[in-house]
Amino acid sequence: MVTQSESIKHIAAAMAKVQAEMKAATKDTNNEFFKSKYADLSECWRACREALTANGVAVIQGVVDGKMNTTLAHSSGEWMSDEGVPLCGYQSAKNPMQALGSAATYARRYGLCAMVGITPEDDDGNALTQDKPQADPRFVSEAEEKALTKLIKDYGANGTTLCEVYGVTAISEMTPDMAREATAKLHKKYAPAEAAE
Repeated sequence: MVTQSESIKHIAAAMAKVQAEMKAATKDTNNEFFKSKYADLSECWRACREALTANGVAVIQGVVDGKMNTTLAHSSGEWMSDEGVPLCGYQSAKNPMQALGSAATYARRYGLCAMVGITPEDDDGNALTQDKPQADPRFVSEAEEKALTKLIKDYGANGTTLCEVYGVTAISEMTPDMAREATAKLHKKYAPAEAAE
C-alpha cells in the first residue's frame, strides 16, 4: 500500500515525465552460481537518477520497523511512500551485520524499482508469451530453491540447521542473497573434503 501527501498532482506529473525519460536497467551483473545476469542497485540508479533529478524528484530510503521504506519526495513538498520491503533472515546469520547489509541492498533495489517503475531489459522475448505466475522477487525462485536443495542433499548437509542459521523455516523463505551465501558456504565446507577422497 502506498501512502501519500494530501495532494500528489505535482509529483504525479513529475513521475509521468520521469518514466518517459528514464532508461531501462541493463542486466550486467553476473550471478555465477545460477549462470544468469541481473541489474544491480547501481545499475537501477543509473537508469533513473538523471530523469528523477531533472524533474525535481528525490528518493529517500531508510529502515522503518524492520522494512526498507522508499519515499519519493517532490520539490513541491508532495510525496509518496511505499509500505517497505521486509529485511529478513539476518538476525540469526553467522555475521548478522554482513547479512543485514546484503538484505538492505536487496531491499533498496526492489523498493527503488517498484516505486519508480524501473524494469530490466528483457533478455527473453519468449517470456512475454508465456502465461506464468510471477514469483515474489524478495525470495528465491523455484529454480534457486531446487538447486540449493539438491546441493544440500548431494553434500549430505543438514538443511534444517542451514535454515536456522538464516532465520528461516524453509529454503523457499530465503532471499536470493542468502541462497548465494549459503551455496558458497556449502561449497567451501564440503568441496575440499570431496577432493581429498
